[in-house]
Amino acid sequence: MDLIVNANILRHVTHMFDRGRATEPVVPQRVEKPLCPFQAEQRQPFPRKAPEEVGLSSHRIATFLREVRSSPELEIHGIMVLRHGAVVCDAYFGAYKPCFWHAGHSLSKSVTATAIGMLIDEGRLSLDDKAAKILEKRIPALAQLTHKAITVRHLLTMTAGATFSEAGVMVEPNWTRAYFESMLRFEPGKEFYYNSLNSYILSAIVKEITGEGLCQYLKPRLFSPLGITVYHWETSPEGIEDGGWGLYLRREDVAKIGSLYLNGGVWNGKRLLSESWVKTATSPMVPTSESNGIFDYGLHMWSGRQHPCFLFNGMFGQDMLAFPESGIQIVTNGGLEQLFQQSVYYDILMKYFGKSEPDRLPRDRKGEAELKKEIASLAAPEPKATPLDRLLRRPLPAFLKDSLGKTYYADKQDKDDIIRTVSITGTANQSLLPFIEQVLRNRYARGIDSFSFVMESDELFLRVKEGKTTVSLPILIGKTVSTVLHLSETDYHAAITAEVASDEDGRGVLKLRLSFPEIASSRHMKIFFERGSLEVEMKEMPGIGLMRYAVAGLEESLRTKKRVADVVAKLDPDLLYDKLERTIEPTFRLWETPRGHAASPAELPTAHIPKPQDRIPLVK
Repeated sequence: MDLIVNANILRHVTHMFDRGRATEPVVPQRVEKPLCPFQAEQRQPFPRKAPEEVGLSSHRIATFLREVRSSPELEIHGIMVLRHGAVVCDAYFGAYKPCFWHAGHSLSKSVTATAIGMLIDEGRLSLDDKAAKILEKRIPALAQLTHKAITVRHLLTMTAGATFSEAGVMVEPNWTRAYFESMLRFEPGKEFYYNSLNSYILSAIVKEITGEGLCQYLKPRLFSPLGITVYHWETSPEGIEDGGWGLYLRREDVAKIGSLYLNGGVWNGKRLLSESWVKTATSPMVPTSESNGIFDYGLHMWSGRQHPCFLFNGMFGQDMLAFPESGIQIVTNGGLEQLFQQSVYYDILMKYFGKSEPDRLPRDRKGEAELKKEIASLAAPEPKATPLDRLLRRPLPAFLKDSLGKTYYADKQDKDDIIRTVSITGTANQSLLPFIEQVLRNRYARGIDSFSFVMESDELFLRVKEGKTTVSLPILIGKTVSTVLHLSETDYHAAITAEVASDEDGRGVLKLRLSFPEIASSRHMKIFFERGSLEVEMKEMPGIGLMRYAVAGLEESLRTKKRVADVVAKLDPDLLYDKLERTIEPTFRLWETPRGHAASPAELPTAHIPKPQDRIPLVK
């Protein structure tokens, strides 16, 4: 089974980086993520207090925010600071307002563990129960021999050793069977081997014992008691919540779950988790390598190696860090190029919050004003709809005026219904949707077909046609405008920030940032205007640095497999990374006249342009 899965992974990765054709998912694409409901109100919100009321310094928090913002390697979307159950700082960066849920990635594991803890508290499960025994109806009979030693404890501590891991889910629809058909790297319990499919098996165990998925099981036991109403958890092709990832939560709701653990399992005077579970889950159970950061591992939670703290952690910077001694929590969303806790962000956190604090400080009006100003400066400039604001809008530069009413086409060839976009250094996967999001969600783009610029009700729109879908980006120079984009058969909240400039050759440049408040990834574009054509440069964040790290790890993993290693050995590393860079950071050209044929009216892209009142406002 391992040989087949690894060969399919290698083949799929090779197709991803083929610039001549769009990637076809091996496992059928599932359109699952709903659009986040725009529900600004929070049920059972934390009280808001000035930092000094709970013993923290407003000036110090403002300085912390400035240091985070000024660090070039940090792409932070939002930070919430709490102490003793009160919010003292709720800062969002750009368009990443806290009213939106955010993909938690591996932070989901800590919520999966919470469900396991509740099952244990109910007496329906124990840490020493055997996974293969619980799931015997779903797995091959041979697994009762080969994987019989794997316990719930091994799954929670990442010491199970099964080799079917995250990469395998791209090519295998039955994750439970594949997990128990894969080889073991070591005897269960002997080593730490981080594998999100351990979390998935825990999710499958919840479903098997209760007959309910994680969301259904947790709703009356966790979500409803904490007032968590805006959430979504993606499921596998088997219909089971992903367990190790796929949970979307708002920052304040993540803080609530962290606060439950910080308070020993009690919420508003009601016990939801046993004190023994909370203590065990947040304590160091397994040492980890320095490459994983400054934390050891508990039960699907990280425990500080140098500081008394615990962490819910998801890649790209989805964190809930809590200090039991001081009662401080910091909840973060981001788009960092990191998988674990390798970034400078954790050093900054420990510098400002990793020490004891007084219970109260004298009021600091100057510091409060400083913090308020700093928080306000982080948010995206908000467009207004007053007549005066319309008069004061920056006029369109000449190169944009000249583009109005024009459509620019990419070269394309049609073969087997696959659009091939001929680019400078681009690929057929080039899309407004970041490539990493395409990979993580198994939603691959069909390639950009055309750009066109139109005016509607005194507003400028860039229409982008991708395959059979056309979306409209509202463009307001120097501002950020929100909308909804339908990409890869899925709706996403998006915010478009636009700037104009000129390059050293005198070409007009339209610079766009597409922020997606629900996910970690963002798309960055530069469009260079020339006579009769456009040159487009794309980047994304997180991007090339993260993908280089991930591909290197995959390459090293595959080299350890017999037969597959022979294939990998023949790969040219320089060619592989060149293809990777062209995929993550494509450059392509579009022409005003379709090359090879004249445009007919039927070929011109059309799309519904959202009226201003239909769009989700940045601030409500």
